[in-house]
Amino acid sequence: MKDRTVYTAPAELRNKQIVLQRRTEAPDPAGTGQLLETWSDVGDPLWAKIEPLSGRKLWLARQAQARSTHEITILYRRDVEEQLLSWRARRLDGRVLNFESALNRDSLNEELVIMAIEEENR
Repeated sequence: MKDRTVYTAPAELRNKQIVLQRRTEAPDPAGTGQLLETWSDVGDPLWAKIEPLSGRKLWLARQAQARSTHEITILYRRDVEEQLLSWRARRLDGRVLNFESALNRDSLNEELVIMAIEEENR
């Protein structure tokens, strides 16, 4: 029998709960021919580490022409990594973070580090 190690989130990964949302587009029911963008919650809330970028991390992000404002670390999800721009995170306090780029930390499929841009209040 093979040893199967189950990865569990370290304590520092659990500072905020988020709900992942996926973007879908559908034809305007009014018949305008335009596609309407909607966001739907996917699954239950999950724990994530969310850090606002500051200091050196913010400076490095700006050097790469990124507009990122936050770094989000979640347990690895292949679906999010493969179609990153179709996803975003909604914090339970209502703030929304749009995903910009992601890194599969150490290519181990354990953690996904996502650079995100906080949506301004509408």
